[in-house]
Amino acid sequence: MQRESRYPDVHIYCVVDTSNQNKLIAFAKWVVIEGQTANAGKERDPPNQNPSTAGEGTGSMSMTSPAASSPPSSPPPVPPSDTNGALFNHFITAVTPLRSRHWTQKTLILDDLCVLPSHQWRGAGTLLLRTLIDCADEQNLPCYIESTPVAYDMYIHQGFRRVDTLDIDLGRWRQGGTVYRTSLLYRDAKGGSKSKS
Repeated sequence: MQRESRYPDVHIYCVVDTSNQNKLIAFAKWVVIEGQTANAGKERDPPNQNPSTAGEGTGSMSMTSPAASSPPSSPPPVPPSDTNGALFNHFITAVTPLRSRHWTQKTLILDDLCVLPSHQWRGAGTLLLRTLIDCADEQNLPCYIESTPVAYDMYIHQGFRRVDTLDIDLGRWRQGGTVYRTSLLYRDAKGGSKSKS
């Protein structure tokens, strides 16, 4: 694995299917923030390729790091074109004060972790998450994640704990909507630099 150093506080890693012309099957983006400096909301810069349009396949996986994304001083998040803008803005408005409770020190924040549905539960997400955790442990940094209900158990299994929740009543935006829970998860800093052997 490589990490580009153009913006040292932004890390993007991809998992590709080496048996299928290196098609992108998963990616993760995380950002190192300096305490309260990131309270304006999460960045939403897309990776170089959209996983929803990436090719499918099975076989071997490898992880790479393409060029780093935009710097942490990017403009406020903008919803993707196929997103309900009012719901997106409601989420950002509601989560910002919760973030300010937990982003009080230098922290490694998982901004995105996406895996193609055809490749979920095969280890790509865990590989990306373990890379995040190893990086945090080497730098003695805590980690922060906003988890969907589907991914919650994976994060808990990797040592994260719930520190807050955000429940949004989706009925406000569509008939028959339910309450959607986002869990704010935290993993304490674990030690310092690992010895290289």
